[in-house]
Amino acid sequence: MRIRRVLLALACVCGVAATALACGPYFPNAYFVFGSEMQIIEMPEASFFHEVCKILNVTAPEDEPYREFGVEWEHTLIVDSASFEQALVANGESQESASARIMRYRALRAISHLANDATTETIASLESEFAGAPREFILYAQGAAAYNAGNLAGADEKWTALLALPEDQRRNRSVWAAYMLGRSQRDRDYERAGLAFRQAIDLAQTGFPDPLGLAGESLGWLGYIATADNDPVTALHRYAEQFALGGALMHSAHLSLNETCKGAIGSESTLAAFAQDETCRAIMTAWVVSHPATQQAATEWLNVMDKLGQETAQADLLAWTAYEHGNFAAARKWLAQSSAKTAIAEWVRAKLALRDGKVDNAITALRDTIVLAQAEPSVALETASEFASPAAISDLAQRELGVLLLGRGQYTEALDLYMRAGYWLDAAYIAERVLTDDELITYADASATNPEFSVASDEFYFDSGIFGDEAANSSKSPSRMDVLQYLLSRRLARESRWDDALRYVPQGLLPIAKELAAALQNGRAGEPPETTRTAWEWFLGKRPRAMIDRERATTLFHAGELVREHGMSLMGAEISPDWTVFDGGFALMGADHGRLAKPRSFGPLDDELPQATREVLAASDDEMRRAREHLPSPNKRFHYRYVAADLMWQSAALLPNDDIETLRALWTGGMFIQSRDPQAANKFYRSLVWRNANLPYAQHADKRRWFPPEAPQ
Repeated sequence: MRIRRVLLALACVCGVAATALACGPYFPNAYFVFGSEMQIIEMPEASFFHEVCKILNVTAPEDEPYREFGVEWEHTLIVDSASFEQALVANGESQESASARIMRYRALRAISHLANDATTETIASLESEFAGAPREFILYAQGAAAYNAGNLAGADEKWTALLALPEDQRRNRSVWAAYMLGRSQRDRDYERAGLAFRQAIDLAQTGFPDPLGLAGESLGWLGYIATADNDPVTALHRYAEQFALGGALMHSAHLSLNETCKGAIGSESTLAAFAQDETCRAIMTAWVVSHPATQQAATEWLNVMDKLGQETAQADLLAWTAYEHGNFAAARKWLAQSSAKTAIAEWVRAKLALRDGKVDNAITALRDTIVLAQAEPSVALETASEFASPAAISDLAQRELGVLLLGRGQYTEALDLYMRAGYWLDAAYIAERVLTDDELITYADASATNPEFSVASDEFYFDSGIFGDEAANSSKSPSRMDVLQYLLSRRLARESRWDDALRYVPQGLLPIAKELAAALQNGRAGEPPETTRTAWEWFLGKRPRAMIDRERATTLFHAGELVREHGMSLMGAEISPDWTVFDGGFALMGADHGRLAKPRSFGPLDDELPQATREVLAASDDEMRRAREHLPSPNKRFHYRYVAADLMWQSAALLPNDDIETLRALWTGGMFIQSRDPQAANKFYRSLVWRNANLPYAQHADKRRWFPPEAPQ
C-alpha cells in the first residue's frame, strides 16, 4: 500500500497524458472519464512481436524472457566447468580429485578471459596440468584463450583440431567450437563464417550437446552475414528461424527482424523481393501495420502489394494499414480482396461504417469481430501501443461496441461488455452514474455467478486497495464481480440504503459498515431535532425550542467520526468526485468534463464524421439526466468529509449553548473540511462562537478569527 501511494503521488507531480498514460503508475485507457469516445474511429497500433508470433505459430511468452546483459561469460564458465568435471569423473578420476582440478581449470579460464597478456602461459598450463583429460575440453579452452588475446589464427587452429577429433571424443565441445569458429571468421570471411555457423546448427540438430543455445545464436549471426552480404530475404528467414526457437532469443530476433524490415524502406528492389517470398511478405506486412507513424513505409508497401496483383491471406492487415493512414478507398479495396471473413477485416469494416454514418452496420460488424476474435488463437489477437500492455482484439471490440450501445441507451448491455472486457473505469461510470440503483442491483445479482466475472480484476490498484486499509488482512484477490459489488455497496450507502448496501460490503469492511449503519439509524441521521414550546410561548409567538438529546447527539458524533475515518472505503464514489478507485490519491478529468460536457465537441472530427456517428458517440439527454441525478451529495472531492461534517452539525443541534460537547461537535465538523473548503467550514466557526459566547474557548476562537488548532477540552 505504501509503495502504491508513493507511485500515485509521483503521478500527481507528473500528470497524465491525454491518452491516459502516466509517467508514474500505469493508468488504463478509458473512453468516458476522458471524453475520448472518438478513439473508436481509429485503429490501434498492432504489436509487431505478436504478429510475428502469429505468422510463425509461436506462443508469446507470458513473462518476457530476459537474459541479463553481462552475465553470459559467468554462465558459460559454470556450464563449461560442470560438464568438464563430469567428463573427468567418467574418465576414472575420483570426485574429490576432479573437483580440485576443476577449481584450477576455472582459475585458468578466468585468467585467459580477463588477462590477455597471460594467454601463452595459460595455454601451456592447460596442456601440462590436464594431461590425460578429455582432449576436447583442453583444445576448446586453449582456443578461447587465444581468441580473447586477439590471436584469431591460433584460436582457429585449436578449434579446427577439436573438430578433427573422432566424434566420440568431441561430443561436448563440437557445437561450441564450430560456433566460435564462426565468430572468429565473422568479420574476416563471410563464407567461412557462414559454413561454421551452419556446422554448429547441424551438429546441434544431430544430437551434439548445446547447453548454451549456440545453434540459435548461430541463426542470428547467419542473418547478420546475409545482411552484410546484401541479401535481406535470407537475413529475414534466418531471424525468423531464430525467433521461432522461442525463449530469450525471441526478443533478440524480434529486434533483428524489426531492423531488417526498417532497412527495406526506400528500397524498391528489396520490397519487391519481400513481396515475392511468402514468409518475408507476411513479416513485412506485420511490420508496416505495427508502425503507423511511418507513412513512407505504408505507401511503398501498399504500392508493392498492389502491383503483385494476387490474393493475399493478409489482405485484412493491408486494409488495416490503409485505414490507419487515412486511405479509406484502399482499405475498402483490400477488404474486398480478403480471402476469408476475419476478426480484423470485420473490425476495419466497423470503422468504415462509422465514417459513413451507418451505425447499425458498425454494431453488426463489431459483434462479428468479437465472435471471430474469440474463436481465433489468442496469439493473433494481441495489439499494443508503444507503452500500453497488449490487449486482445475481442476485448477492444467489446469496449468499442460498448460506446455505441451506451449512446443508443442500451445501458445494461454496455456495462456487461465493459465488465467482460475488463475496462473498469468505463464500467464504473455506467454502474455509478448511468444505471439506477435498482438496475444495478438487478444486474449484479443476475451476474454474481457468471464465471467470467470470477477472474481476478485486471487493474493493478485493486489488488492492494479495493477493500481499503481495513481489509488488509484479506488474502483474497478481488474478482471483477467483487469490484462491482463493492462499488454497489458504496453507492447504496450514499443513498442511505444500508440494509441493501450491507449485502455487498466486502467481508473485511463489514464490521465497521454495520457499526456505521447502526449509528446512523440510532442517531436518526437526517431528522431534525424534536421541538417544544409552552402554551404561553405559543401565545407570545415564540419559535419552538430544540429539545436537548445528548444520547442521540453522542451517537451522531460517533457516526461522523466513522464517516470521516472510513468514508472513502464505505461510501466513496469509485470515480468522480472521490476517485476511490485510486484510493483518493489521484483524480482524472472525469466524465463531467468530457462525455457530459455541453456542447460536445470531437475536434477535427466534428466536420469529418456524419451526424449519426457524432450523436451515438455523445451522451443522450436521458444519459445526461441520469448522470446528474446519481451524483454524490455534495458533488465535491472527498464528498464524505462533508457528510461527516454535517453529522457533527446535526449532533451540535441536539445540544445546548455554552456546552463543551457543542464546542467539540462544531470544532470537529469544521476541522473536517476547513483545509479544503474554508468557506463551507465558516458556518461551523461562526456557530461555535455565537452559540458558546460565554465559554473561554469560543472567546479565544473569536479573537483568532478562526478555529484554534487544539480541540476543546
